[in-house]
Amino acid sequence: MCKYLSLIALASICAFMSFTASTKAADDNKDAKTTEKGSIKVTVMGEDGKPAADVTVQIAVRASRRGQQQQTQSTAPGDNGNAGNTNQEQPRRRQPPVAKGMTDDKGVCTLSDIPVGDYTLSARKDDLRATKRVKIKAGDNDAVELTLKKQAPRRNAGQGQNK
Repeated sequence: MCKYLSLIALASICAFMSFTASTKAADDNKDAKTTEKGSIKVTVMGEDGKPAADVTVQIAVRASRRGQQQQTQSTAPGDNGNAGNTNQEQPRRRQPPVAKGMTDDKGVCTLSDIPVGDYTLSARKDDLRATKRVKIKAGDNDAVELTLKKQAPRRNAGQGQNK
């Protein structure tokens, strides 16, 4: 009996030590990820191919499909995913910008201190817009060129519907 209690105590101590070590390693990795940052140099060109001054440039986290994944995971076998789901469509939510700036007279804007990750880079002036997906890497200083194009004004949801 004493032999079994000793084995159980030893196993418990080993499990606790292993858990503590793995938790510390995970915390260390989390801290390393949050401190990794990069920057991006953006050159914005107008429709005429010349550098565009005074253009608002921003970078935001890409919208995720988390809502879709959660819906898919919570469905019952044989369910098409709509049973009991009153919200058929999940609207795309705009993410707040991580960094924002304005182009100079040469059409250049540098955004820095951006955490590592996948982003949507956008430039806008009046009815001219440009977007591009970018990946920020640690210590990286990528250079990206965007060309502004005229876009139709956005419609508000619910506009033009008969009530």
